[in-house]
Amino acid sequence: ESLHKALLATGQCRLDTRVAVIGASGSVGRLAAIHLAGYYASLVLVGNSANAQAIDQLGEIAGEIYAQALHQMQRGSTVGLAQYLRVHLSEPMSVVAHCNQIVLRDEAPDYRAVRRIVESHLPCPAPIEVSVDIEQVIRNAHGVLSATSVGKSFIEPGWLKDAAVVCDAARPPDLKASVREERPDVLVFEGGVVKFVEPYKFGRANILCFDQSLNLACLSETVALSMSGVKQSYSLGNRIPYEQAMRIFRLALSHGFADCIATTEGELDLQAMGFAEKNIANLTPGARKPSTAARCGAPTSPTTACCSTACWRWPARRHA
Repeated sequence: ESLHKALLATGQCRLDTRVAVIGASGSVGRLAAIHLAGYYASLVLVGNSANAQAIDQLGEIAGEIYAQALHQMQRGSTVGLAQYLRVHLSEPMSVVAHCNQIVLRDEAPDYRAVRRIVESHLPCPAPIEVSVDIEQVIRNAHGVLSATSVGKSFIEPGWLKDAAVVCDAARPPDLKASVREERPDVLVFEGGVVKFVEPYKFGRANILCFDQSLNLACLSETVALSMSGVKQSYSLGNRIPYEQAMRIFRLALSHGFADCIATTEGELDLQAMGFAEKNIANLTPGARKPSTAARCGAPTSPTTACCSTACWRWPARRHA
């Protein structure tokens, strides 16, 4: 969600926006990719070249993303991958019927089959690319979310596209420290960070020396679930249902937690960094006129009402 808002703030939420998710086969990367497809049609899922199964695993996740987009398309979504499929699928009703059979019939759906069905009815190239060539694919990505478990910094400054927006959700970070020094055109912030309802410090220096208004998403999830009186376990394993993740996010929002564009030191002042005030205004629900959503014709996001109405939308399908 924060990456989408950062792309909005920098004026890069466009029809041709391309987003790369590095570590897309991991639990965080997979959920992020599914969520970002709700806003953007062009995605690159990036895996580890040292993993012989990486391409196959990424292909399965691509199928899961298509399945989610088809579900959103059936519910009337007019943004992101759902709208792309609405416009570009040949024989859309047949595709929906076949994919629904696969997803609803089996406890463990064959998402690879979903991917094959969808892409066989789309013009080439497919909107979701899978790759293990990190350096090559992120050169063309407007937005990058990196969430690997490599355990060391490896993304070089020269790999990133001009004016790219990068959300580094890895601990330790995937981006080398030199990126901030050598690429002032690139907006870099930390993922997995949540803004608390009010400043609160855990220990003398707070966890990882965060500003007192911020903390790790994993800890914030625990706090939000406790505040909601939830007693069962959540977020176990690397294939967490997207619906479960969204439920947790909505619970957190209901208690006043918020996603944010921040680093360990605190929230970034995007206006002071030179980004347009009109773009930043899109990040605040109360900053828009009430008629914006109706004028745009776009449904509100399942998370917040302040983002999807500002997205570019594919034109409606033209029937002969």
